[in-house]
Amino acid sequence: MVAVSSASARQVDGQARRKFAFLCFNTAFFVSHFRPAVDAARAQGFELIAFLPEEPAADCPHLQDVTVIRFLGKRTRFPFLRLLPNLYCVALALWRHRPDVVQAFSLQSCVVLAVAARLVRVRRKIYTITGLGLIGVDTRWSNRMLRPLLYALFRAASRGPSSTFIFENTADFKALGLSEPFAARSRLLMGAGVDPEVFSFQPLPPSPPLKVAIVARMIWTKGIDIAVEAVSMLRTRGLPVELDLYGHADQHNPQFFPEATLRHWGQLPGIRWHGHVVDVPAIWQAHHVALFASRGGEGLPRAMLEAAACGRALIATRVPGCIDFVRPDVDGLLVEPNSAEALADAIETLLRAPERLAGMGRAARQRLVETATVEIIIAQYAEMFAEIDAGLRTP
Repeated sequence: MVAVSSASARQVDGQARRKFAFLCFNTAFFVSHFRPAVDAARAQGFELIAFLPEEPAADCPHLQDVTVIRFLGKRTRFPFLRLLPNLYCVALALWRHRPDVVQAFSLQSCVVLAVAARLVRVRRKIYTITGLGLIGVDTRWSNRMLRPLLYALFRAASRGPSSTFIFENTADFKALGLSEPFAARSRLLMGAGVDPEVFSFQPLPPSPPLKVAIVARMIWTKGIDIAVEAVSMLRTRGLPVELDLYGHADQHNPQFFPEATLRHWGQLPGIRWHGHVVDVPAIWQAHHVALFASRGGEGLPRAMLEAAACGRALIATRVPGCIDFVRPDVDGLLVEPNSAEALADAIETLLRAPERLAGMGRAARQRLVETATVEIIIAQYAEMFAEIDAGLRTP
């Protein structure tokens, strides 16, 4: 879907509209998560462009007035091997279309923008850090070598008034080592926003068994193997617990779980793997607890916000992002990462105290309503984009 604006539509009060471009190497991620940014930029009067590797699906009415520019850059299992080809594609797109503002989403896109903007002048850059991913938690030598170089690149990009960083948790700002004066030009947003009407409060299903679900990509950083081990431990104790896994094997991630492994797990007692599922509210309607066994690298998991909106108790690990939302013993329970025993103990705690489930679920929904609805995130983007637009108008 490519919507090309007419020449007259590019005029506002006789003046050319400023161009606002979005950059993302994952079209599905951009479409599903960042409608608030698109809506806020549209409301500010920008001409909208999206640099994406493929066309969005046809059912994206909120992108009808967005000019989609396809480029050959893409996500790969080894992203830094694709750095130069992706950099060339993005720099060429920036040179051809000359946007005034570019907002990049996810770590790989932000890295490419930080370098490309040194080759092609961009008046304002917005780096949306949706977690540090594998580079932030993996201890292999390659990532230990790349991590300081990557963080230094972002520190260099933060200098001067033309860059803004958006974070989803407080730890990532500190991890990058950005200077305190720069804090005034960074923003903390609670994810991409959730519609509490679409993800409405759901009554708990009957129990036992205690039904626990994970909605995530099936990758190592999400701790899927830890969750499987924890529930298997509980099942061997004879406890009535069931785990459902919802998500695809992301083969663009270097540490994805192969489908053969997922199918094997799905045949274990009390465990099922369902693959990718579109109707997420229906998932939470059928479950008591939302599980997040993350090893780290999170921004703020959208699935966590969706589960909270549906009124589900949360069990999560003490990693950035999760600890920014879950209040221990209020919205759910927090445990140490990489510990199947700790995760099993937390699940058993709620199994033996089912009266706590409803209260935690109500508290989680209230926290979502107060901090991370679509309306709240749009308003925060709108304030930011208005400031940027005012700066662009200043000679």
